[in-house]
Amino acid sequence: MTKYQWKLNPHLLPNTPTRKAIETCNHQYFDTNKTPDTSSTIQWEAHKCVIRGELIKWGSHLKREKSKTRKKLYQDIKTLEESHKTSLSESDFAKLMSLRSELKILPNDTTKKAMLWSKQRYYTHRDRCGRLLASALKEQQQRTYIPKMRRADGTLAHTAEDIA
Repeated sequence: MTKYQWKLNPHLLPNTPTRKAIETCNHQYFDTNKTPDTSSTIQWEAHKCVIRGELIKWGSHLKREKSKTRKKLYQDIKTLEESHKTSLSESDFAKLMSLRSELKILPNDTTKKAMLWSKQRYYTHRDRCGRLLASALKEQQQRTYIPKMRRADGTLAHTAEDIA
């Protein structure tokens, strides 16, 4: 079993409320922990734990907010679709289209995150023969695998020797 290693989510840093919360957490931490009897390395390690906790808190908060927004958009779209079916008004249709465009924008953040993590993963494993290469080779092997083949006489060949 591998130990989980926490990594900084870079999407939290451009968020202004998150940055301000981290700054206040920094000031508060160093104001309350000005003790000369503890070494600076212990203070720094404890500070990293505090900031990590703050970042995890903000990450889960932002994830919850996105989930709430997505659920609300789905509910609003559903009610507008039902009202548009009965009334066929242009205003309902315009609202419906704007809500659908908002809903299309939401996965863009998820796609950006996935691309960033993918780039980082390929960068860290670029020159090493490891799991990344093994999984890519396994995927390629599964795509090109021929489980059976029909011969000219109509019988099926199942083994690799018979197919070749």
